[in-house]
Amino acid sequence: MRTRGVVWGSAALGLVVLLAIVDRGVATAAARAISDGVAEAGCASASISTELHDFPLLTQLARGRLNRVTVTLDDVRDRGAPLDSVVLDLYDVSTSQPRTAGRVELVATVSPADLRAVAGRGWDVAVGDGALVVTGMDDSTPVQFRLAPRFAEGRLRFDLRDVLLFGSPVAGDRIPTEIVDAVSRLDSDLQDLPFDLDPTDVRVEQAGLVVRAAGTDVDVNGAC
Repeated sequence: MRTRGVVWGSAALGLVVLLAIVDRGVATAAARAISDGVAEAGCASASISTELHDFPLLTQLARGRLNRVTVTLDDVRDRGAPLDSVVLDLYDVSTSQPRTAGRVELVATVSPADLRAVAGRGWDVAVGDGALVVTGMDDSTPVQFRLAPRFAEGRLRFDLRDVLLFGSPVAGDRIPTEIVDAVSRLDSDLQDLPFDLDPTDVRVEQAGLVVRAAGTDVDVNGAC
C-alpha cells in the first residue's frame, strides 16, 4: 500500500508540474498576443511587454475573464507629452469580443530629460521637494524658478513659484517673458491618454513627472 501511495503521489505531483508548465506556456503565448494587439492598436512605443497575473491561468481562460494584466510601454512619443514609460494595469479583462476591462489604472512618467527638451534650449529641468526646479543656462542672466504641476480640464498645467532673478525674488509683471514662454511649452494636453482614461493625480517624483489615470468599463480594443 505504501508503494501504491508513493506512485499515486508521484503521479499527482507530475500532473501538477505538467499543468504548471502548460499554464506558463499559455500565459507566455497570451502575453505575446496582447502585446501584439496593443502595438496594432496604434500605441507607438520603443517596446511593449505584457504580464499576466495569478495562477492558474487556464481556469481564468475557461471562464473568459483574466484577473489582471499589466502592459508596460517604453518611450511613447506620439502624444501631447513625451512619456518615458507607461504602465497599464487592466483588471477583469474579457478574453472574447467585445474585449473590455472592468477597470484600468495607468501610471505614466515623463523623465527630466524629456522635460528639458520640451522646455527648450537654455533651460535645465530637475526635480526637488515635490516640484520641478528650472534653471536658466545663460550665466549673464541667472534665473531659477519652481513649477508645481496640476490638472485643469484635462490639461497639465504648472503653477509658477519662487522665481529668482539675479538671486532676488520677482513676481507679476517683473517676471521675464522667457520664463512665461518656457512654462507654456511645458503645459501639455493629457486628454489623449491610452484608453481615453481620466487623469486622477500628477506629482513630481525622483523619476520625473508622474501622471496617474483610471477608467472603468474600458474598451480594450481602443487602447490608443
